[in-house]
Amino acid sequence: MPMYEYHCPRCGARFERIVSFTQADQVDCPECGTVKAQRKVSKVALRTAEGSSSATACAPSGGA
Repeated sequence: MPMYEYHCPRCGARFERIVSFTQADQVDCPECGTVKAQRKVSKVALRTAEGSSSATACAPSGGA
């Protein structure tokens, strides 16, 4: 399951939750209990088959 970052519009709390994709928009604030905290846009880390987390690992090689 993915980890999402959230922001509460009511109290301003910022927090993370590991939830399924289908429940990602149904998270309550742990500080004030506001229903449906707002999901933030965040970076995604990807791993290649070689185990490298570098973004250049997927880039085509430049050479002739």
